[in-house]
Amino acid sequence: MDTILVNGPLRFTNFSIEGAQVIQQDVSIMDAKLLVFNPALLPNETRKMKFTTQKTVGSFEHQRDIIQNGTYLRNGSFEPRFGYQKAFEITSKIERKRRGLSEDIIKAPSKKKPVRPKQEFETWLTTDADQTAIAPGF
Repeated sequence: MDTILVNGPLRFTNFSIEGAQVIQQDVSIMDAKLLVFNPALLPNETRKMKFTTQKTVGSFEHQRDIIQNGTYLRNGSFEPRFGYQKAFEITSKIERKRRGLSEDIIKAPSKKKPVRPKQEFETWLTTDADQTAIAPGF
């Protein structure tokens, strides 16, 4: 694989994947990056990814992802996602027109969701001494 789309609901700073270069980025709606691997990523090959993100909750925002003491995390709310994400489609007809897209979203035929294999990952994080650090996983 030589090219990958990485996106997420939050903006990522200090984002990098070993051996990959960001060739296109759009942060107008969400953080979306197109990266090229050089050399190409081989099957079963491992590359290190690093990123920093921050989420601030406003006083009127309902928050379920991170509770007050920071112990409950829902990784989909802050981790980068790879490839096309239907949840991130631009649905506003005005925004689609502004970007030169058709007004209607083309719907693919429904299929059963594929079973995704488990992924191995390693997480490093830091926190204050009076907090307990946890990471997403099963």
